[in-house]
Amino acid sequence: MIKTKPTTKYDALHYLLGQYGDNQMTRETFWQEMNARGYTQDDIDSWCEQYHELNRRKDDEREKDRATRGAAARNARGEGRG
Repeated sequence: MIKTKPTTKYDALHYLLGQYGDNQMTRETFWQEMNARGYTQDDIDSWCEQYHELNRRKDDEREKDRATRGAAARNARGEGRG
């Protein structure tokens, strides 16, 4: 399997943080890669905010889908039937 290079700054940070978090690279290598790209701790902080916001949106969508499916199932059974 051939890995492609990340296309955006978000993707590059995602890749580097994932590699570091999975112990696929050392702290020194991680920061060498970060510095080579001109990334700083502020970039990591910004990535974290984006990451958590995307996950909140996904969670909200899943909850909305569950509520919709639950209401549809209740309606299909009919009023007062369980």
